[in-house]
Amino acid sequence: NIIVGGGSFNSKISSLAGGASSVKSISFVAPNATEKTTNVSFPTDVTIIDISKDQDGSVMAWNAGNGEIIVMAKNGRKIVANENCYQMFYNFTEMEICDVANLDTSNVADMEFMFKNCKNLKAIYVSDLWSVNNATTSIEMFTNCNVLVGEDGTTYDANHITHDYAKVDGDNGTPGYLTHINDKDDEFVVVKSKSLYRAAKALRNKLGTTNKYLPSEIANAINSINS
Repeated sequence: NIIVGGGSFNSKISSLAGGASSVKSISFVAPNATEKTTNVSFPTDVTIIDISKDQDGSVMAWNAGNGEIIVMAKNGRKIVANENCYQMFYNFTEMEICDVANLDTSNVADMEFMFKNCKNLKAIYVSDLWSVNNATTSIEMFTNCNVLVGEDGTTYDANHITHDYAKVDGDNGTPGYLTHINDKDDEFVVVKSKSLYRAAKALRNKLGTTNKYLPSEIANAINSINS
């Protein structure tokens, strides 16, 4: 389930959306992530393109409408990033959400310009499949991602545009630009104070996650205090 290199991916997705600026979101999905390999059915009422490295139909992409790009493997399992992700999402200036939670990046060496000029990108969602351990170059990976915010509240800093910030924000107490998919709908992201955010999240975790109303109540209270 390996996909094409970054430049080719960028070109194919741009064409699919009707131009790079027409891409609003990208989601790598896995309907059978916890099951044995089972071929999935792709939609038949949209244009579908092959973005697999071997052009064997193992990974396909389509425009679900309004610039929402969906990427899925034929067997419904994880998708493996090409070791060359140079310019993969480059110049997707109107993309607001990039969900790569089902993208395994453990073999990626080149991350240069990967998100460069994604000026409206607000969130990058990842899972435990995300890794930059083998990255050897990541020049300007996040250049001009001016509104990007990590799950712990870390905002874009032009001094940190390489893979040193390509990690989940707050992991081991360190800053990053990414959000773990498990926290995708966690309303703590609206909390303005990072220290209070961490305290609130720690409280939520200690009390348990069964009370789904707790995050928003805490977040609203904190924001009210700091407004």
